[in-house]
Amino acid sequence: MSSNIWLYARRGFAALGFLLLLATGPVLADTITLQAQKVAYAVDGGSALHPVSDGQFDSVFTGANVYVWKQYQNGIPSEYRTGVDFLLPTAVMQPGTTINSATIRATVTSETVGTADSITVHTIPGSDAPFVTTDFQVVNPVASLPIQTSASWPTYPPWPVNHDFDVALPIQTLVGNSNSHASFTFSITNWGTLLAWGSGLTLTLDYTPPSGSPPTLNIVGPANGSTVMQGAPVTFEATAYDAEDGPLDAAIQWISSKNGPIGSGAPSAPPHCPSGRTSSRRS
Repeated sequence: MSSNIWLYARRGFAALGFLLLLATGPVLADTITLQAQKVAYAVDGGSALHPVSDGQFDSVFTGANVYVWKQYQNGIPSEYRTGVDFLLPTAVMQPGTTINSATIRATVTSETVGTADSITVHTIPGSDAPFVTTDFQVVNPVASLPIQTSASWPTYPPWPVNHDFDVALPIQTLVGNSNSHASFTFSITNWGTLLAWGSGLTLTLDYTPPSGSPPTLNIVGPANGSTVMQGAPVTFEATAYDAEDGPLDAAIQWISSKNGPIGSGAPSAPPHCPSGRTSSRRS
Protein backbone atom coordinates (compact mmCIF):
# COMPACT_ATOMS: atom_id res chain seq x y z
CA MET A 1 0.00 0.00 0.00
CA SER A 2 1.24 3.50 -0.72
CA SER A 3 1.31 6.56 1.48
CA ASN A 4 -1.59 8.94 1.85
CA ILE A 5 -4.28 6.68 0.45
CA TRP A 6 -7.78 8.02 0.93
CA LEU A 7 -10.76 5.69 0.81
CA TYR A 8 -14.28 6.99 0.43
CA ALA A 9 -17.68 5.32 0.09
CA ARG A 10 -21.06 6.31 -1.32
CA ARG A 11 -24.44 5.99 0.33
CA GLY A 12 -27.70 7.74 -0.69
CA PHE A 13 -29.37 9.64 2.14
CA ALA A 14 -32.01 12.31 1.82
CA ALA A 15 -30.56 14.56 4.49
CA LEU A 16 -27.10 13.29 5.29
CA GLY A 17 -23.66 13.55 3.80
CA PHE A 18 -20.51 11.97 5.17
CA LEU A 19 -16.95 11.13 4.20
CA LEU A 20 -14.81 8.16 5.32
CA LEU A 21 -11.05 8.59 5.45
CA LEU A 22 -8.26 6.04 5.82
CA ALA A 23 -4.70 7.33 5.95
CA THR A 24 -1.95 4.72 5.60
CA GLY A 25 1.81 4.81 5.82
CA PRO A 26 4.59 3.82 3.41
CA VAL A 27 5.27 0.23 2.37
CA LEU A 28 7.68 -1.45 4.79
CA ALA A 29 9.60 -4.70 4.48
CA ASP A 30 8.61 -7.59 6.71
CA THR A 31 10.50 -10.67 7.96
CA ILE A 32 9.04 -14.08 8.74
CA THR A 33 10.57 -17.46 9.60
CA LEU A 34 8.80 -20.56 8.30
CA GLN A 35 9.18 -24.06 9.68
CA ALA A 36 9.60 -26.80 7.11
CA GLN A 37 6.28 -28.55 6.64
CA LYS A 38 8.02 -31.65 5.31
CA VAL A 39 11.61 -32.92 5.51
CA ALA A 40 12.80 -36.21 4.09
CA TYR A 41 15.87 -38.02 2.81
CA ALA A 42 16.15 -40.37 -0.14
CA VAL A 43 18.46 -43.34 -0.56
CA ASP A 44 19.94 -44.76 -3.74
CA GLY A 45 21.64 -48.16 -3.62
CA GLY A 46 23.70 -49.51 -0.75
CA SER A 47 21.97 -51.47 2.00
CA ALA A 48 20.07 -54.73 1.91
CA LEU A 49 16.85 -52.76 1.57
CA HIS A 50 18.23 -50.86 -1.42
CA PRO A 51 20.53 -53.27 -3.23
CA VAL A 52 20.47 -51.68 -6.70
CA SER A 53 23.00 -48.98 -7.53
CA ASP A 54 21.26 -47.68 -10.64
CA GLY A 55 21.63 -43.91 -10.40
CA GLN A 56 17.97 -43.60 -9.43
CA PHE A 57 16.77 -42.98 -5.90
CA ASP A 58 14.96 -46.00 -4.54
CA SER A 59 13.17 -44.96 -1.35
CA VAL A 60 12.24 -41.86 0.66
CA PHE A 61 12.30 -41.70 4.47
CA THR A 62 11.47 -39.27 7.26
CA GLY A 63 12.94 -39.39 10.73
CA ALA A 64 14.58 -37.58 13.62
CA ASN A 65 17.53 -36.69 11.39
CA VAL A 66 18.00 -36.23 7.67
CA TYR A 67 21.14 -37.09 5.76
CA VAL A 68 23.30 -35.92 2.89
CA TRP A 69 26.13 -38.31 2.10
CA LYS A 70 27.94 -40.45 -0.46
CA GLN A 71 29.61 -43.62 0.72
CA TYR A 72 30.07 -47.32 -0.01
CA GLN A 73 27.71 -49.67 1.81
CA ASN A 74 28.40 -53.41 1.41
CA GLY A 75 30.71 -52.53 -1.44
CA ILE A 76 27.97 -50.69 -3.33
CA PRO A 77 28.15 -46.93 -3.91
CA SER A 78 25.21 -45.28 -2.14
CA GLU A 79 23.96 -41.71 -2.06
CA TYR A 80 21.61 -40.00 0.40
CA ARG A 81 19.93 -36.67 -0.39
CA THR A 82 17.83 -34.43 1.84
CA GLY A 83 14.61 -32.74 0.70
CA VAL A 84 12.74 -29.88 2.36
CA ASP A 85 9.38 -28.26 1.58
CA PHE A 86 8.04 -24.90 2.81
CA LEU A 87 4.51 -23.54 2.34
CA LEU A 88 4.67 -19.82 1.51
CA PRO A 89 1.95 -17.67 3.16
CA THR A 90 -0.55 -15.53 1.24
CA ALA A 91 1.20 -12.30 2.24
CA VAL A 92 4.35 -13.45 0.43
CA MET A 93 2.54 -14.87 -2.60
CA GLN A 94 0.83 -11.60 -3.62
CA PRO A 95 1.74 -10.50 -7.16
CA GLY A 96 4.28 -7.71 -6.95
CA THR A 97 5.90 -8.87 -3.70
CA THR A 98 9.69 -8.40 -3.69
CA ILE A 99 11.82 -11.05 -1.98
CA ASN A 100 14.75 -9.15 -0.47
CA SER A 101 16.39 -12.24 1.01
CA ALA A 102 15.52 -15.88 1.65
CA THR A 103 17.70 -18.18 3.75
CA ILE A 104 17.28 -21.87 4.49
CA ARG A 105 18.99 -22.87 7.74
CA ALA A 106 19.95 -26.47 8.51
CA THR A 107 21.03 -27.40 12.03
CA VAL A 108 24.03 -29.73 12.00
CA THR A 109 23.93 -32.87 14.14
CA SER A 110 27.24 -34.34 12.97
CA GLU A 111 29.46 -34.18 9.90
CA THR A 112 32.37 -36.24 8.58
CA VAL A 113 34.20 -34.56 5.72
CA GLY A 114 37.48 -36.14 4.64
CA THR A 115 38.07 -33.86 1.65
CA ALA A 116 36.80 -30.28 1.35
CA ASP A 117 33.42 -30.52 -0.33
CA SER A 118 30.38 -28.45 -1.25
CA ILE A 119 26.65 -28.76 -0.64
CA THR A 120 24.44 -27.99 -3.64
CA VAL A 121 20.82 -26.88 -3.31
CA HIS A 122 18.45 -27.93 -6.10
CA THR A 123 14.98 -26.51 -6.57
CA ILE A 124 12.07 -28.77 -7.50
CA PRO A 125 10.01 -26.89 -10.10
CA GLY A 126 6.25 -27.04 -9.69
CA SER A 127 6.33 -29.50 -6.81
CA ASP A 128 3.18 -29.12 -4.72
CA ALA A 129 3.09 -32.60 -3.17
CA PRO A 130 6.67 -33.55 -2.29
CA PHE A 131 8.33 -35.88 -1.88
CA VAL A 132 8.51 -38.76 -4.36
CA THR A 133 11.69 -40.50 -5.45
CA THR A 134 11.85 -38.63 -8.76
CA ASP A 135 12.11 -35.31 -6.87
CA PHE A 136 15.55 -36.36 -5.67
CA GLN A 137 16.74 -37.03 -9.23
CA VAL A 138 16.24 -33.38 -10.24
CA VAL A 139 19.47 -31.57 -11.10
CA ASN A 140 18.51 -27.90 -10.89
CA PRO A 141 21.18 -26.11 -8.78
CA VAL A 142 20.24 -22.75 -7.28
CA ALA A 143 22.85 -22.34 -4.50
CA SER A 144 25.98 -23.97 -3.12
CA LEU A 145 27.96 -23.82 0.11
CA PRO A 146 31.58 -24.97 0.61
CA ILE A 147 32.26 -27.16 3.64
CA GLN A 148 35.62 -27.70 5.29
CA THR A 149 37.17 -30.99 6.30
CA SER A 150 36.31 -32.27 9.75
CA ALA A 151 39.94 -32.03 10.81
CA SER A 152 39.91 -28.26 10.21
CA TRP A 153 37.13 -27.69 12.76
CA PRO A 154 37.90 -26.78 16.37
CA THR A 155 36.63 -29.12 19.04
CA TYR A 156 32.85 -28.79 19.48
CA PRO A 157 31.86 -26.21 20.51
CA PRO A 158 32.35 -23.86 18.69
CA TRP A 159 32.54 -25.61 15.31
CA PRO A 160 29.70 -24.43 13.02
CA VAL A 161 26.30 -25.79 14.04
CA ASN A 162 24.25 -24.28 11.19
CA HIS A 163 24.41 -24.15 7.41
CA ASP A 164 22.69 -21.22 5.66
CA PHE A 165 21.64 -21.29 2.00
CA ASP A 166 20.54 -18.27 -0.05
CA VAL A 167 17.44 -19.19 -2.09
CA ALA A 168 15.97 -15.73 -2.78
CA LEU A 169 15.91 -16.11 -6.57
CA PRO A 170 13.83 -19.32 -6.74
CA ILE A 171 11.46 -17.99 -4.06
CA GLN A 172 10.93 -14.84 -6.16
CA THR A 173 9.89 -16.96 -9.15
CA LEU A 174 7.04 -18.46 -7.08
CA VAL A 175 5.52 -15.08 -6.15
CA GLY A 176 2.15 -14.56 -7.81
CA ASN A 177 1.83 -18.20 -8.92
CA SER A 178 -0.73 -20.76 -7.83
CA ASN A 179 1.93 -23.11 -6.43
CA SER A 180 2.97 -21.84 -3.01
CA HIS A 181 5.31 -24.75 -2.21
CA ALA A 182 9.02 -23.93 -2.09
CA SER A 183 10.74 -27.32 -2.36
CA PHE A 184 14.45 -28.10 -2.45
CA THR A 185 16.89 -30.99 -2.29
CA PHE A 186 20.51 -31.03 -1.09
CA SER A 187 23.42 -33.06 -2.47
CA ILE A 188 27.18 -33.24 -1.93
CA THR A 189 30.05 -33.96 -4.33
CA ASN A 190 32.64 -36.25 -2.79
CA TRP A 191 32.51 -39.88 -1.75
CA GLY A 192 33.15 -40.28 1.95
CA THR A 193 31.30 -37.09 2.99
CA LEU A 194 28.62 -37.77 5.62
CA LEU A 195 26.31 -35.00 6.87
CA ALA A 196 23.57 -35.48 9.48
CA TRP A 197 21.11 -32.64 10.06
CA GLY A 198 18.21 -32.16 12.42
CA SER A 199 14.74 -32.30 10.86
CA GLY A 200 13.78 -28.72 11.87
CA LEU A 201 14.95 -26.81 8.81
CA THR A 202 13.71 -23.20 8.59
CA LEU A 203 13.24 -20.60 5.86
CA THR A 204 13.63 -16.93 6.82
CA LEU A 205 12.14 -14.45 4.34
CA ASP A 206 12.62 -10.70 4.19
CA TYR A 207 10.08 -9.32 1.71
CA THR A 208 8.43 -6.07 0.65
CA PRO A 209 4.68 -6.20 -0.12
CA PRO A 210 3.52 -4.80 -3.45
CA SER A 211 3.14 -1.04 -3.61
CA GLY A 212 -0.11 0.60 -4.64
CA SER A 213 -2.27 -1.98 -2.87
CA PRO A 214 -4.78 0.14 -0.90
CA PRO A 215 -6.86 -1.08 2.00
CA THR A 216 -10.46 -2.09 1.30
CA LEU A 217 -13.37 -0.23 2.89
CA ASN A 218 -16.97 -1.42 3.20
CA ILE A 219 -19.91 0.54 4.64
CA VAL A 220 -22.17 -1.69 6.72
CA GLY A 221 -24.68 0.88 7.98
CA PRO A 222 -26.82 2.85 7.60
CA ALA A 223 -28.27 0.77 4.78
CA ASN A 224 -27.98 2.04 1.25
CA GLY A 225 -30.85 4.37 0.36
CA SER A 226 -31.89 5.02 3.95
CA THR A 227 -33.68 8.28 4.84
CA VAL A 228 -32.75 9.86 8.14
CA MET A 229 -34.70 12.62 9.86
CA GLN A 230 -32.68 15.62 10.92
CA GLY A 231 -31.64 15.28 14.55
CA ALA A 232 -32.35 11.52 14.67
CA PRO A 233 -29.57 9.30 16.13
CA VAL A 234 -27.56 7.40 13.51
CA THR A 235 -24.90 4.77 14.04
CA PHE A 236 -22.29 4.60 11.30
CA GLU A 237 -20.68 1.19 10.73
CA ALA A 238 -17.94 0.14 8.32
CA THR A 239 -15.05 -2.31 8.02
CA ALA A 240 -11.56 -1.67 6.69
CA TYR A 241 -8.90 -4.27 5.94
CA ASP A 242 -5.37 -4.23 4.58
CA ALA A 243 -3.54 -7.28 3.22
CA GLU A 244 -0.31 -6.35 5.01
CA ASP A 245 -1.57 -4.68 8.18
CA GLY A 246 -4.81 -6.61 8.77
CA PRO A 247 -7.98 -4.93 10.18
CA LEU A 248 -7.94 -1.11 10.12
CA ASP A 249 -11.41 -0.42 11.58
CA ALA A 250 -9.96 1.90 14.21
CA ALA A 251 -8.46 4.13 11.48
CA ILE A 252 -11.84 5.02 9.91
CA GLN A 253 -12.77 8.70 10.21
CA TRP A 254 -16.35 9.91 9.63
CA ILE A 255 -16.67 13.50 8.38
CA SER A 256 -19.83 15.48 7.65
CA SER A 257 -19.92 17.56 4.47
CA LYS A 258 -21.40 20.42 6.56
CA ASN A 259 -20.09 19.97 10.08
CA GLY A 260 -16.65 18.39 9.62
CA PRO A 261 -15.48 15.44 11.78
CA ILE A 262 -18.34 13.60 13.51
CA GLY A 263 -16.71 10.36 14.73
CA SER A 264 -14.13 7.63 14.23
CA GLY A 265 -13.83 3.88 14.35
CA ALA A 266 -15.84 1.03 12.83
CA PRO A 267 -19.03 1.77 14.77
CA SER A 268 -19.57 5.46 15.44
CA ALA A 269 -22.64 7.13 16.95
CA PRO A 270 -22.35 10.94 16.72
CA PRO A 271 -24.50 12.93 19.18
CA HIS A 272 -26.59 14.38 16.35
CA CYS A 273 -27.18 13.81 12.67
CA PRO A 274 -26.14 16.88 10.66
CA SER A 275 -28.17 17.80 7.64
CA GLY A 276 -26.65 18.14 4.18
CA ARG A 277 -26.55 16.70 0.71
CA THR A 278 -24.86 13.39 -0.01
CA SER A 279 -21.44 13.97 -1.56
CA SER A 280 -19.34 10.92 -0.58
CA ARG A 281 -16.56 9.54 -2.79
CA ARG A 282 -13.95 6.77 -2.84
CA SER A 283 -10.45 6.88 -4.32
